[in-house]
Amino acid sequence: MMDRRSSSSPTGTPYFDCQPTVANAAACGSLVDGNVTYVLAGIHFHAPSENTRDGHAFPVEMHMVHQAADGALAVLGVLFENTANATDANPEMSKMMDRMTSTSGSIDVDTSRLFDSGSGFWRWSGSLTTPPCSEDVLWSLSKTVQKITAAHTEAFKTHLGSYPGTARPTQPLYGRTVQVYQPDDL
Repeated sequence: MMDRRSSSSPTGTPYFDCQPTVANAAACGSLVDGNVTYVLAGIHFHAPSENTRDGHAFPVEMHMVHQAADGALAVLGVLFENTANATDANPEMSKMMDRMTSTSGSIDVDTSRLFDSGSGFWRWSGSLTTPPCSEDVLWSLSKTVQKITAAHTEAFKTHLGSYPGTARPTQPLYGRTVQVYQPDDL
């Protein structure tokens, strides 16, 4: 659990920044690739999703942005689909979404419960999807789609405006290779 400061970006998009202690810089979570550890720097959302599966966009996508000591970036993307049953929704996402319109304060969120770490993922080298759209970002997209209530999705749309909302159009692969990691490979 960690302290999350809810805020809004200059575009009004809700996001959550982790405030780790000096003693534990990785308190908010980390992503490890080989010998490189990327520390969770922030979480933000896009509606609709920027990544697609088989050409299908999802109502919401979460980006967990991580940074290594040398400044390199890695993003873990998690897709969310609507559910009519609130008890099926990801509980940590529900806590964050309930605070979406707040401009101050904090909320405890267990970032490890925002995705299924054992589901496998797709990985590729890409870019940030928001300015400055820097290249050489290590992308991982969770294979398990999480659930969000339809009411939370509608609140996102109301807050962010209609399509395209905060989504950058899906980009072509331009020859990049997408690697697939299954749970047995991990």
